[in-house]
Amino acid sequence: VLFPTRERSDNRTRSGWELASCDRSDYQCMFVPPSPCVPTLLALRNGYRLEKAEIYNLLNSGTPPPRDSSNDNPVWILQPHLGILRMHRDNPPNATLEQFRRYAEILLDHAAGEEEEGVWRLVRRNLFSPDLPPSRHHYKSANRKFQIALTVYALRPNRKTRIHLDDIVSNVGGDLNPELLFGLPIRASDKCIRESECLSFRQYMRAASQQILRHKEVGLWGHVPTIVLTTESTEIVQAQRNFSDSTMLQQEVGEMNFSFVRNDEDVLPDSGWIKDWKWRKDAPTADQNMLSVLAAVKLQLLPRLSMGNCCSNLHSIMNELLNGGLGAASENHFTCMQDLDDIELRICCW
Repeated sequence: VLFPTRERSDNRTRSGWELASCDRSDYQCMFVPPSPCVPTLLALRNGYRLEKAEIYNLLNSGTPPPRDSSNDNPVWILQPHLGILRMHRDNPPNATLEQFRRYAEILLDHAAGEEEEGVWRLVRRNLFSPDLPPSRHHYKSANRKFQIALTVYALRPNRKTRIHLDDIVSNVGGDLNPELLFGLPIRASDKCIRESECLSFRQYMRAASQQILRHKEVGLWGHVPTIVLTTESTEIVQAQRNFSDSTMLQQEVGEMNFSFVRNDEDVLPDSGWIKDWKWRKDAPTADQNMLSVLAAVKLQLLPRLSMGNCCSNLHSIMNELLNGGLGAASENHFTCMQDLDDIELRICCW
């Protein structure tokens, strides 16, 4: 069964994904296929598309409908209907979750060796422990183990992408010791028009200073960190340069002598919406844009402390991954800016 995200028509399957550049024009241009059974383009075009009732039963039971002459095609395509997705967003059906757990247990039994018995025992215990309740600001099925696991699984870069990402991160420079990093992803530009309030760069630095001091007070931090800055905004990048060059601006937010690391190859399209910039003469290529986004994710999984605007889906996902234990540091603390103590720095979503 194939699950192409939000596919709505045969034309969309034929025309391909706008952010893919290889001949397939799909997910596999950047990521490892979700299965060793990779469908051909012809199979995709001729695939059987599940009806709404079949999708509903699949999501509730975790098993596909029986095969007959009407759907006897090696590829089945699921087109998510928004009503069904909303219904299951915060409360995935227990039968489907149980299917995932059974599959995971089979894989654990197959993978575990005697020398790793203790590790796999901990994995098994965590797999069957209750899910944590979602935070106030979360992305879809936040804190559901299967949701976080599938997100990581889906984001596995293929060999070509992985080599590019490793090169980008290695060229960032600076001290990338995860224990000494503070993550600051900033969504600006179109986000400020359509979806949320936005802060100035100086306000972001005030908020970062407060978070660092807060963790110092409880003994979780004892140094001035390096800020990992990722953004799509040219205005934010320029503001960061001005801040770094001005002793006066830095003193306004405290006594910390911040240093910054940033991916100089960020494409900075000044929008998170591809339709806003894809026709510009200086528009980044599909590969440049995707590598920029994935490099931002890779860099933001490094810091021990992080802060982001959880009106952004990307920042909400980072919140889940980091607080779910998938960061590079010994422990991770991600704070949504909607929950900041300082009411002047809290960001409201629209």
